[in-house]
Amino acid sequence: MKRLSGLQKTLLAAVAVVVGLNLFSAVIGAFLPSPSGPASSSYATTPRGVAAYSALLDRDQEIVRVRESLAGASLDISGTVVVLEPDLLVPEEVEALGRFVRDGGRLVAGGLEAEALDSLLGDQAPELSASSSREFSATGGAASGGARRVTSAGRSSYSDPGGGRPVAGDRTRALVVTTRLGAGEAVLLADASPLQNRLLSSADNAALALGLVGDRRGPVQFVEAVHGYGDARGLRALPGSWKIALVGLALGLLLFVLSRARRLGPPDPPAPEPPPARAAYVAALGEVLRRTSDTDAATAILRRNARDLLSERHGPAAVVDGDALRASALRSGAREDEAAALAGEGGGEATLLAAGRGLGRLRERAGASGRQR
Repeated sequence: MKRLSGLQKTLLAAVAVVVGLNLFSAVIGAFLPSPSGPASSSYATTPRGVAAYSALLDRDQEIVRVRESLAGASLDISGTVVVLEPDLLVPEEVEALGRFVRDGGRLVAGGLEAEALDSLLGDQAPELSASSSREFSATGGAASGGARRVTSAGRSSYSDPGGGRPVAGDRTRALVVTTRLGAGEAVLLADASPLQNRLLSSADNAALALGLVGDRRGPVQFVEAVHGYGDARGLRALPGSWKIALVGLALGLLLFVLSRARRLGPPDPPAPEPPPARAAYVAALGEVLRRTSDTDAATAILRRNARDLLSERHGPAAVVDGDALRASALRSGAREDEAAALAGEGGGEATLLAAGRGLGRLRERAGASGRQR
């Protein structure tokens, strides 16, 4: 079995670490779940989630999660729709919210962009400002749930309530504004943080949270499609932990491929040209014998080729005379009769054949030696 190089061992160790960390995190996540979920989602238990708000309302009212697009959702106008910090609201969804309010529904919307506010309320839309304070005085009326003091994260406020009435704050800096639209009412929060888990228990935020939905008999409908809880397809349908595991496995596979790949370097030298096969040499020798009857001349050619081959392999001293050539031929693999024939001993057809066999053997051994090098 081929031993792994240091680089391959390092890469394989990295693969093992990545896979092990993925498995460990999956096990820990299964047995020790931690707060999770997107900001302002009623499913989220993180500091910026609103799961606590949902649980607070669930004591007295029915809670519904809307996981489909607002453009095609069936909203109950006897209840309240809650849309907080949406990732994206397309124009069709803003139009659906406008129809819901005009038909008599109550909308609680927090963290909407200025463009969405303008599309929803037209010239009645409040003016959004990035300037804000962290504490606001509330009216103490029904819309505020009796709250007197409300705290926020201080991210934004309304510098002008437009056609609405401030519920928390005043007309120059308001956190919450209510606006009539058709038969219904829209309650707008410049900053959704008072309803989030981290601030719900601060000041009178909980009272405000209850007052925002009013005393309507219908359900409180949290829109969750805007937080990614719609009908996802493809890779988006996979749980986040699965995506992390797949990325880890892909990285591990890449490292494994790199560990098995050959390192780049200079091109290999061309392979030496192999000597002709013994059968081909014998055929050539036979052709020489057929053309001439001078066996001594043919033997001289073979001896000269053998001398050149041995001189190239062992140096000129190996062929300085007949004895040296004979010893060199024996050392290179020739048999006794073949070495004697190549060294110049004897004559005739038998010597020619022995010299031919000896030269063929020398060339075969020389070729094998070259391939091994």
